[in-house]
Amino acid sequence: MKSILSTVALLLLSLPVLAHTGLKEGERFENHRIQGQIRISCHERGQSDFAYVNCRDSYLTPSIRSKFTFDSGVNADKVKLTYTNSDGKTKTKSSRVKGNESRENFNLWIWTLTQRPLLKSGENTIDYKLTNNGSEVESGSFDVLVETLPVRTCGYRSYTSSRLSDCRNASMVCAQYFRQMNDCL
Repeated sequence: MKSILSTVALLLLSLPVLAHTGLKEGERFENHRIQGQIRISCHERGQSDFAYVNCRDSYLTPSIRSKFTFDSGVNADKVKLTYTNSDGKTKTKSSRVKGNESRENFNLWIWTLTQRPLLKSGENTIDYKLTNNGSEVESGSFDVLVETLPVRTCGYRSYTSSRLSDCRNASMVCAQYFRQMNDCL
């Protein structure tokens, strides 16, 4: 019996590792939404202010960034990912390729004035095009699911700051709050 199990284990280990075409971090992500209320007392150069702030954040697991990977073995030097954003507009992001993956990580979730995320909540279909010296060598699409989880609420906290600006723009204090509260877990 041991020899049969050993033979089966050896055969399974000798099979090539199954790779896939898509995001290196996988095809399923979870959108964690967190919130909580804080009070900030600000004191700077003899002036004082205070604010009650409703902090909100959203993050993605297992990661907010990922490389693109492919398993076809084609020789490519660039990848272009095309997706439809939340406004219904088609957008493209690209990266140089090294081996069988993109050199850069793609932004999956961060939304700022200068950055747009690749994914949105729900089902995402992403088209890819691999090129070599400008000529297409492979194209296709893959799906990524982002499941939105229920909102978690952290307990109330008070903070004191030596900057008046923290009472007017509490983003840094909210980030500190969520770190200290372990993202409301």
